[in-house]
Amino acid sequence: MKRFILAGSLFFCILAVGGAGTAEEEIPGDFTLASLDGKTVSLHDYLHQKIIVINFWAAWCDACEEEMPLLLNLKNKYASRKNVVFLGINAGDSERSAQKFVEKTGYSYEILLDHNKSVARKFRVLGIPQTLVISREGKIVYRQGRPPEDLRIAEGAESAR
Repeated sequence: MKRFILAGSLFFCILAVGGAGTAEEEIPGDFTLASLDGKTVSLHDYLHQKIIVINFWAAWCDACEEEMPLLLNLKNKYASRKNVVFLGINAGDSERSAQKFVEKTGYSYEILLDHNKSVARKFRVLGIPQTLVISREGKIVYRQGRPPEDLRIAEGAESAR
């Protein structure tokens, strides 16, 4: 019984941090999703051209709302950098629920709709929220339940300042 409780606790801790890992990972493939403002956005639009920060979130997620100031601070820190793009991917909500959450939290970057969570599954998102950083080399260099403090991990300390 103790092993079951310990295993269950470990599972929920992994979910809470979103399957944390910092080793480089290959991208599991491209995706194309509709945005809240009616555009179609594909990963390949930015891949190998920009550092890509992807935040998976859901409207029901309190932690997603709590981390929003951290994401917005990170985005503002790199606002003048043309080689960085931020994408928010809503995993599973209706367009209306996603829009209400965006208005409530002040998301200020491209919001994509992953209604059936196919992109979240493809990118092995085990818990919400989860932030990924993809380097210009096309590798996932950051995967955590919280956003990074900066983007030096994507290009090295000197080039991301």
